[in-house]
Amino acid sequence: KGDEWKALPAITPDQLKVARNVRRHFTGDLEAEVKGYPYFPWKEAGYLRAQIAEIVQSTVISPKGVWMFDEDDEKKIELKLNE
Repeated sequence: KGDEWKALPAITPDQLKVARNVRRHFTGDLEAEVKGYPYFPWKEAGYLRAQIAEIVQSTVISPKGVWMFDEDDEKKIELKLNE
């Protein structure tokens, strides 16, 4: 069973909203109920997909030197294009 791959379902904004507040370990069974508070009415596959979406949304990877900070304003970030 460990070598089966399954596509995770598409998720909704409601699933993301609820999953943000759920703190549960994964069981490994995509069809399992996600027990806990707040109530997550979808299966573990939806919870896993929502967690992956949260991680991807908050992660940025770029080559070193592409993003440049303004020395006068640390909050200002500029994109430096390779020429």
